[in-house]
Amino acid sequence: MTREEFAASVWTRIVARYVETPDLQPLCLELQDQFDADIPLALFLWAADDAGLSPDPEALGMLEAGIADWRGHVVRELRAVRRWLKPRVADDAQAEFREKLKTLELEAERLELDQLCRQFLSLPPGGGTAGAAAPRYLARLGVDAARVAAFCAP
Repeated sequence: MTREEFAASVWTRIVARYVETPDLQPLCLELQDQFDADIPLALFLWAADDAGLSPDPEALGMLEAGIADWRGHVVRELRAVRRWLKPRVADDAQAEFREKLKTLELEAERLELDQLCRQFLSLPPGGGTAGAAAPRYLARLGVDAARVAAFCAP
């Protein structure tokens, strides 16, 4: 698979995996909440590993730096507002508003993934160790080996 083919299909691959792997959804929330894992990035890295296109550590650092502002100022902020509202929703209009925030948060994550793909396509070729980017990223966050293995399982 080429990088271009990967970038064109990564969203579909990630969504399919997320939907078809029942234990993945709660694990992703756990990684996000307990380890501050960037789940779109982690899933992107899993997909790159699976496709044999793992970025090397330097490229991974470039990818992370390229999405840091978007993640910090958009994705995290939308999530914080949505979560803050959850126990405070007083009526149907507020519940509908919270659902719109959830949709916006998902769209923001999709845009983060698009940004990752653009950066990935601009990286110099070569470099990575096959299958190593997602485990390396999660281990660096302090995620234990069992959760890393569960996240990276085919």
